[in-house]
Amino acid sequence: MGLLKALTGILSAVLLAACSTNPPAPDAKDPLAMQLIATDLVHTLVQIRSIAVPDTTLSLPEENFSGDNFGNALQERLEQVGYAVRTVGSSPSDKSVSYTIQPGEITSDGRDTSTFTVSIGSVSVRRTYTNTDSADVHPTAEMLVKGADATSLRISNSIFGPSSPVAELEEPATGNQARSELSSETPVDAVPAEPVAGVQLSDPGDIRDAAVLARLQRRPLTNFRELKRSNFSDLFDSLVLVRETIVPFGNDSIELDGTARALIASLVDDFDIERDVFSVIGCSNGATSVASGPKGLALGRAADVTAVLVSLGVPRQSVLEEGCWSDEHFDEMMPRRGVVLSLQRYPVS
Repeated sequence: MGLLKALTGILSAVLLAACSTNPPAPDAKDPLAMQLIATDLVHTLVQIRSIAVPDTTLSLPEENFSGDNFGNALQERLEQVGYAVRTVGSSPSDKSVSYTIQPGEITSDGRDTSTFTVSIGSVSVRRTYTNTDSADVHPTAEMLVKGADATSLRISNSIFGPSSPVAELEEPATGNQARSELSSETPVDAVPAEPVAGVQLSDPGDIRDAAVLARLQRRPLTNFRELKRSNFSDLFDSLVLVRETIVPFGNDSIELDGTARALIASLVDDFDIERDVFSVIGCSNGATSVASGPKGLALGRAADVTAVLVSLGVPRQSVLEEGCWSDEHFDEMMPRRGVVLSLQRYPVS
């Protein structure tokens, strides 16, 4: 018996020593960087019809969520855009959510990268980012989609602030470009910065043309603060303002709360898909401690509001998104922090 107790004590000591020499790895991913990545990926997911927000309940099994900064940010984003989320129990119709973070290839200038994949049921999105340990995070590759038709999906890299131009992003791996096969990964092109040619905005019929709206979204955008007007004012001049509100955000935050979502939803209730477009102007006017600066906050806030609009059924091409940012207040025209959201309508002839 004494020998057995001695062996038990030795074994316990060995196990304790082993545990003490292998502590859990700290979560080194920057919280703001994880919020931006989660926003980027969820903004793509909400555009996929097979997992449309109004028709989908998500199951977030505990074993799939480790409670790290990205897992927390992902759950927050999914809830903020309107998904019904179940963390305990499930039903057969629920879509299970999972994610992985894997080391990616080293960039040409020697920086580490990480590849993030988020799956909802059989649909997944994947993208590689660098600088994930700081607010200067930005993508180094295209968004890849598997299990859904990606031809109509749109993404924007503007939420990441100053970073490598889209033209310098790495190409997807050979063999992943087959758009007709839903079992393979399909790259989603970022909105290019190219001028709009041949759009006669004086012709009212153009405003209701989805192709024209999509082309408008591709025009190079200038800071509202510099223009002192919207980049789309030539369009809005021919529309009627139905409603306008300021969606509030906290200081140095791109987080939407329940009050903000309710404001957005109230405007969507009046949305006429045949005649309306939304103007989304993200604002950050004043000093900030966020590494991406006022521009990153302004564009991040605009992207968050756009994601909620899309999740509530507004077509992506019906949302015209831009930003207003400065280190100084701009109280005479725009809020210090928030999003100016307006519903614009084509008048009845």
